[in-house]
Amino acid sequence: MQNKINVNIITGFLGVGKTTFIQNLLKHKPEKETWAVLVNEYGQQGIDGALLATPNIIVKQIAGGCACCAALMPFQIALNQLIRQENPHRIFIEPSGLGHVDKIVALLQEDQYQGHLQLKVTICLVDSRQLSQPKYRYHELYLRQLNTADVLVASKMDLAQPQDIILFDKLVEETQKPSAYLQQGMLPMAVLDEVAQSLISKFYLNQSNAEFFTEVLFFSANRWDIDKLQRTLLDLGLMRGKGLFVHENKVIGINMASTECAVQEFALLNADQVSVLECIDDKQIDTLKIQAKIEACIEHD
Repeated sequence: MQNKINVNIITGFLGVGKTTFIQNLLKHKPEKETWAVLVNEYGQQGIDGALLATPNIIVKQIAGGCACCAALMPFQIALNQLIRQENPHRIFIEPSGLGHVDKIVALLQEDQYQGHLQLKVTICLVDSRQLSQPKYRYHELYLRQLNTADVLVASKMDLAQPQDIILFDKLVEETQKPSAYLQQGMLPMAVLDEVAQSLISKFYLNQSNAEFFTEVLFFSANRWDIDKLQRTLLDLGLMRGKGLFVHENKVIGINMASTECAVQEFALLNADQVSVLECIDDKQIDTLKIQAKIEACIEHD
């Protein structure tokens, strides 16, 4: 009998470090195993999927959805393709920070997948610095993620203050869930193979959609002032901004959350790659203003 595919869901709100966490997990893939990542993104361009592109790792991305009713069918199609065509040993699922992770868990527990998938732990990354901010702590999607997770993991501990850690410990006490502090981006790999035990809560808050989202494409730009670009993104004051910027023969990945901005450099693998910036905020976004500010970072001959 064919072994079931192990599945781990890595969830968490915007900017908690899900993609970086998965990147670190992928470094520990056993040589003889095939691993895959299924990425559900809010925007159309699939930025996180590009950031996860790694030799010997299968990456499938579902862009333009939130893993709710509108995006669940494309998600299921991509999942079925992974099972039939690739049959990996393990699948990591990274829902969008605005995703309904409980709906994904419910789908994976349906009878049609019982002979194919073994749902292991669902890990929710928590940036403890967000816990003091009501716009995060009491957000409906944030609560869904906490509710559905089997394990709560405090990320970005190097940036946390003592009062942030106290709030995380209080959250763990309230939820009565296993927890861990993320050390150097990693958890013990054995944690991944625990079998999920928690049931999905039957209680959800009324659905809301307070976030505002925009996506800006820069088709002709191929040289950027990267330092100025970082400063500009931080000055915009957005909750979340992430982008891929084609720079000469490279791609620069920029990941901004609140007051932090991280930069990664990648090889340009796709000649048709365009520069793109995704912005998410809790108030209406002035797209034209953002576009003008970002275009001011383009270097001209």
